[in-house]
Amino acid sequence: YATSLASARAPNFNFNVSHEGDYVVLASETHAVVGVDVAAPGQVRAIGGNGRAERDVEALLRTFTMTLTDREITAIRAKTARDGERAGEDLFRRHWSLKEAMVKAIGVGLAMDLRRCEFAIDEATSTARVTL
Repeated sequence: YATSLASARAPNFNFNVSHEGDYVVLASETHAVVGVDVAAPGQVRAIGGNGRAERDVEALLRTFTMTLTDREITAIRAKTARDGERAGEDLFRRHWSLKEAMVKAIGVGLAMDLRRCEFAIDEATSTARVTL
């Protein structure tokens, strides 16, 4: 909780928390907005621990078609074709986590049309760029 003393030292203190299963992440920042999301790795999410993807990638894309841009869908399909279902599912989860963290940071929640933001993920550097 915030006290008047804490408020004076960090008037713009922001924090955000996310959890999935046994994974919890907390981010805080005194001078900028912050949003965070966590998705358990595919190995942990696997049905019965057998190492298979929880759902096939095409089923995920059908379910989330209103949240992903055409380029994001193309990137996920290409990753799946090149590296398999688990890799495609992992890339989907990265895209979803980036979008969820962004809307949490700016405070609009999932009411925002998530196709208005597009993430390009550079696998070589593990970085992402967003276009609004």
